[in-house]
Amino acid sequence: MPTPEIINYVRQQIASGIPRDQISASLKQNGWNDLDIAEAFKASAISANTAEKSSLKYRAAIVAALVLAVGIGVLFFLQKRGNNPVPQSQIQESAKDDFKINYAAVPADENSANIFEAIGINAISNDDKDLLNKYFNNFSSANPPPLVESKEILLKYKNILTAFETGVGKKYYQCSLVMGDKCSLSILRDVAKLAILNSFVLFKEGKSDDAQNYASKVVKLGQMTSGQAGDFINLLTAWATQKLAYNMLDLVKSGSILSDVEKNILINNLREEHKKVFRFIYTMRIETIDYITDANKKPSGVIDIDTEDIFNQYRTMANNVTWKPDEVKKWFYDSLKIELSNVDLICGSELKESQLDIGFNPTDTPLKENFAPNFVGKMLYTTTYASLNTTNQKRCEIENLITAL
Repeated sequence: MPTPEIINYVRQQIASGIPRDQISASLKQNGWNDLDIAEAFKASAISANTAEKSSLKYRAAIVAALVLAVGIGVLFFLQKRGNNPVPQSQIQESAKDDFKINYAAVPADENSANIFEAIGINAISNDDKDLLNKYFNNFSSANPPPLVESKEILLKYKNILTAFETGVGKKYYQCSLVMGDKCSLSILRDVAKLAILNSFVLFKEGKSDDAQNYASKVVKLGQMTSGQAGDFINLLTAWATQKLAYNMLDLVKSGSILSDVEKNILINNLREEHKKVFRFIYTMRIETIDYITDANKKPSGVIDIDTEDIFNQYRTMANNVTWKPDEVKKWFYDSLKIELSNVDLICGSELKESQLDIGFNPTDTPLKENFAPNFVGKMLYTTTYASLNTTNQKRCEIENLITAL
């Protein structure tokens, strides 16, 4: 069953113009099956309340209403009203760029994603993947993998462990499907579990220091991934990798292995990476608004033909009814500030709802109100913004593990 963060992830990706097949491929690469993915798309449409209406019925209704308005002179009035200048104070508040963040590709020779991609998605057999998933999707020292079978698996994949060690020797792991990178996070997950299996076997053989060292390398891989994450699939994959490794470290450690200062540094890094992804998503939203306003301002992400068509239809609506891009930007900006402030809270604190109540529900809006001030902007915000507060819980799980080390 899809989790809330995956449902919200689907909704966010759709809002960013990512094609459905690309979103599905990303989820499959991260271990989600077809049924879960279908349910996530269905749930994201329900939560948005307007997925179908905004793409078909609403666009058709607006076009029909515009044709009628031309005949009675209403369209001229609406266009004139839509050209009224936005108050300068509002523009100054909503045009802040201090939270925008641009995607920057890391040097190819320092990107370990290239090394993991060379391993291949089918390098580990399905039977062996099943064993890794059985014991390490939710690792518990009370339910360890069988030692003999574990050693047999490790013997088969010595070359993958060698590639893993080479990979963690690099500075980065960067793989962004949003930016058009061709890579599979499922390889990262499989290799991380194989490396944790090796740590477990080393521990059982009485080599505690080696086991701790190997688990620490898996932590580093997760940190390399979260440090370059540009969306929540990457970030959640990175956090799952770190959580698995920290759980293993808790098993194999021979005492406290981190000072309070080191723990604070790790926790602060987690929070900064969390904020960075929120800012990256915010940047894509602002780029979307700018592109709807001006077709010459291409977004930095990948745009396919279907997505381009959606942008064109939004642009047509925005040009023919009231459209206040600065007001829409401010809604997303204010939501971002709440998201970032929630990340700063102590784990377990009550989180503030980041989705603003702008007094608009497209499903309850009659056709005659489609020409209300900034209707297109209100529809864009209410149908594409979704709170991702549940990701704080995922991060806090890792913070608690770090604190216990």
